[in-house]
Amino acid sequence: MGMIAAPRDDDPISRRRDADEHSCATAPGSERIEPMPNGKHRQPAEASAASCSANSGRGLDGALRDTSRGEDGGETRGEAGGEDSGVISDGLFDARVTHVRHAPRHYRLDHGVWYLNVPIDAMHRLPRGISGHNRRALVSLHDTDYGQSGEAPRAWIERAFASVGAELAADHRIRLVTMPRVAGFAFNPVSFWFCHDTHGRLRAVLAEVNNTFGERHCYLCRHVDGAPIAAGQSMAARKVFHVSPFLAVDGEYRFRFHENDQRLGIFISLFRGGERILYTSITGTLSPLTTAALAWRVIRQPMPALRVLALIHFHAARLYLRGLRYHPKPEKPDTLVSLAPATTGQKSLPEQA
Repeated sequence: MGMIAAPRDDDPISRRRDADEHSCATAPGSERIEPMPNGKHRQPAEASAASCSANSGRGLDGALRDTSRGEDGGETRGEAGGEDSGVISDGLFDARVTHVRHAPRHYRLDHGVWYLNVPIDAMHRLPRGISGHNRRALVSLHDTDYGQSGEAPRAWIERAFASVGAELAADHRIRLVTMPRVAGFAFNPVSFWFCHDTHGRLRAVLAEVNNTFGERHCYLCRHVDGAPIAAGQSMAARKVFHVSPFLAVDGEYRFRFHENDQRLGIFISLFRGGERILYTSITGTLSPLTTAALAWRVIRQPMPALRVLALIHFHAARLYLRGLRYHPKPEKPDTLVSLAPATTGQKSLPEQA
């Protein structure tokens, strides 16, 4: 179970990152994204968590590589194992979540959490006896926890695309990265629907955001022409949804994604007036989803969603005591989905807090 790091206002790494913040925003592309060596064996979860923690001090861009495969690419990740194997390849995502506020006061927190990383066509193959789809189980995924009306996952994604004038190709494969229900409790600050073409190239990501007031809004990261999203490519969307009472509903989100057969990285920054206000990263290792592996995650961290919800309120109390301005909740947006196309002239930014 990941431990919560105390805010490190005096952290020299954090001070260096603050000093570099303006140059990162005004000199995009100054740092290149280096590929991670392709090892033949998967990193153990414990070692990867330590590696991720170490990487957070030197930039995460060197730890991950693009998953986009050429015309001869192999099978899409997450679908290996076969119909009756009882294994969903890469179905578990052991992650380290880092949040860094740069303004009005510096505040940092990080913690470990596990997610499911499941192709929607494999939801019926969740390990039997301990988990299930749309049925009562210790660990479960329910369509009613996503979207707007509880329709089937593909129908929901198709409707989300259509709401912004886009179309989901019939052969695009979709996988969901989310915290599941455990013992019937569900809460996801954000879930991600990754959409790949038949060659494994990333075409879109729907970020489904929930706040603690029971409201939901989605940001669809997608090129207007549907072109593949390159590793580290910055996809921008105007912030229109209230999440934290200590951040006003303004500014611009920039989403970036890195993925390969071993690791997954999701990076989100909030910019306001050219200055990065908030940075979030979700990075970690992928491993097969089996009954034994899932049972171990439940034993190690029994209620991930409840734990995350408790941490949200705990850190909100700390921010309040530090004197941060409280912003009352405005009305939610009229639309459920906002489009997040690529930023002009900014292919990549450093994945550093």
